[in-house]
Amino acid sequence: MSDILKYFLIGIIVLFANILESITGFGATVAELPFVSALVGIKTAVVSLCMVSLTLAFFVVIRFSKQIDKKAYLNIVGFALLGMPIGMLAFSFLPERYLKIGLGVFIILAAARGFFVIFSKKKDRKPINDTVLKILLFIGGTVHGAFASGGPFLVIYAGEKVKEKGSFRATMCSVWATLNSVLLIKYIIEYFVARDFLIKPVATVYLLAIPFLAMGVAVGMFLHKKVSQKVFSVIVYCILLAAGITMLALAVAG
Repeated sequence: MSDILKYFLIGIIVLFANILESITGFGATVAELPFVSALVGIKTAVVSLCMVSLTLAFFVVIRFSKQIDKKAYLNIVGFALLGMPIGMLAFSFLPERYLKIGLGVFIILAAARGFFVIFSKKKDRKPINDTVLKILLFIGGTVHGAFASGGPFLVIYAGEKVKEKGSFRATMCSVWATLNSVLLIKYIIEYFVARDFLIKPVATVYLLAIPFLAMGVAVGMFLHKKVSQKVFSVIVYCILLAAGITMLALAVAG
């Protein structure tokens, strides 16, 4: 595959994933990562997509700062930060194949849970226990430390605590802004200390993704007001399921 086609495909993936994230406040990195990692490798994909996600998150936080649920934000970030060092170590030392298998299984389970919640006939579902929610935040932080995509676990908590659509999006983007800033600092330290940070391919993917990110944000912000949350939630989880199956298939085949 030529470099031009490869980077164009990455741009299209970034475009559609960030249309979804601009509507819902989550899902872009999880949806992008299996496909982008198949094109440029998982470590280049994780770092570059972390930077793309950070760019979008800061835009939403600045634009919709008044809608952030500060209590939910502090709880999510506090417990996620406790788990992130474990994920960071896994990302640095585990073989790429095992990372892909773990991520593929994780994404499939997250998609399955999403479909269950959307189509569950129980309208009076009991809220999840606070202790369980905090454990999920810790697990989400661990996954985010490894893949910059612990969103589905963190979103379970946010879905229980933040009910308004606009507040949900702003709150989750403030979470990504914080957690991805921590990850980016870690990646920069790795480059200067160990000299194993792939700065050229990461910068190439990031810079070429920015125009597609901008288009995705513009379309997503428009659709956020026009289309029902349920319809786009179904689309998000369909993409997550396809992404998880793709990642798992690539890992097993490799």
